[in-house]
Amino acid sequence: MIDFYQNQAKLVEKQTKNSLLIKAPAKVNLTLEILNKRTDGYHELMSIASVIDFYDIIKISFKKKEKANQASILFDSNIKNFDFLNHNNVVKAARQFLLNFAPPIYNYYRINIYLNKQIPVGSGLGGSSTDIVGVVYTFIQLFKIKINARQLMGFFNSLGSDLLIFYYSGMTVLSSRGDQAKRITGSGIRAPILLVLNYNKIYKTKDIFDSYKLKITKKPGQTLTLLKVLKNQPDWLEKIAKLLYNDLEKATRVEQGYLKTIKQNLLQQGALGTVMSGSGPSVMAIFKNNNKLKKAYKNLKVAWPDLTMVKLLKK
Repeated sequence: MIDFYQNQAKLVEKQTKNSLLIKAPAKVNLTLEILNKRTDGYHELMSIASVIDFYDIIKISFKKKEKANQASILFDSNIKNFDFLNHNNVVKAARQFLLNFAPPIYNYYRINIYLNKQIPVGSGLGGSSTDIVGVVYTFIQLFKIKINARQLMGFFNSLGSDLLIFYYSGMTVLSSRGDQAKRITGSGIRAPILLVLNYNKIYKTKDIFDSYKLKITKKPGQTLTLLKVLKNQPDWLEKIAKLLYNDLEKATRVEQGYLKTIKQNLLQQGALGTVMSGSGPSVMAIFKNNNKLKKAYKNLKVAWPDLTMVKLLKK
């Protein structure tokens, strides 16, 4: 629990008595193996994921209500094209957290949440999940809410299958439906990464999983093999790149034929390996060094404006 507060504290940009500004990092999946479908409808999986230096920015401020019937949570964002208050998971999670763990705060305060959204919606980069974790941490800090690790992790797992990536920060291995997580220690990968964001394409995680025709993963043990390399030889980028793997590419490639082209172009530009992150459509590519990364970025930027250069974050 101490690590959670320490990791989140590093992301705080500014804090006053009544407000806090925090960065919420995206994630990428280096592997994602679908093992089977569970009786509860979820898929059993194994995955290695890492947070990266690509962020949404969240500002939360509060003041006492002037009238009892005033709304408790007000939300605004730089994205205006859909009804956040009714459909935004961040608002729903914020309301649920306060009602569960701090009802007086919800009843007596008027809370403003502003989200500067940089991580594309439906991109496979965990944008909604990281925003929820950032908002919850901010509530805990601003309102001095008492909550233990079991309660916090239980709350996060009740909302989704990848929130623990942002709870642990750094690099994490996930299992079960994604609700079992363990930080990978001693894995300081310094690989430069090019990320193809695909802002104009939105994938819903459930739809991608539902369209995946379950088979035994073609490369069983990829996650465990990569885990050993990360622990023992984190600088062996060529080996790490060969182990990048995502079963969900099979589902996505049938639906969106551009994925294969993107990956081939990245390899032609010198990438050591490529993989779709999560349920997509974002694709990451690992390069040997920054010079090769920058050359590829320059060559591809005109055709693919949705490119960004990122790094994996340590805890």
